Amino acid sequence: MRRLLLLLGFLSAATVLFGWTGSNQKVQLLYPKGSGQITRMYLPCAVYGIVANDLSEVDYHTVQIYDTVLADTVFVDTVQDHNLLAHSRLLSGVLIKRGKNSIIFKRQYRVTLRAWDVNGDSYADTALVYFLPRGDEQ
Repeated sequence: MRRLLLLLGFLSAATVLFGWTGSNQKVQLLYPKGSGQITRMYLPCAVYGIVANDLSEVDYHTVQIYDTVLADTVFVDTVQDHNLLAHSRLLSGVLIKRGKNSIIFKRQYRVTLRAWDVNGDSYADTALVYFLPRGDEQ
């Protein structure tokens, strides 16, 4: 009986260890420049980035714009990826417009690109931005 329990314990531990695929995600904002740098963006504009994972599939990613003054989210875009193993995805450019998203010019916002893999692990890159009017818009 003791050997049977030991064998079952060994088999279940081996199943867990070999069944877990791990994660090696890369999440990078290209525009605005990530890693917490401050960027000026002219509206309307787009957010570009890379989401990749060598060891597991990327399940989905979000782009979030957070108002640092009001402590509130003003924009969220979620995309289901279901990327195959070792494939990268360049974001197609999430279009951001002023009226639609309640963005106030010359106020600091945090742009976050966050991706989740099929294991539920999440990785993110952030940038601080100031939105400015393009041309005659005020």
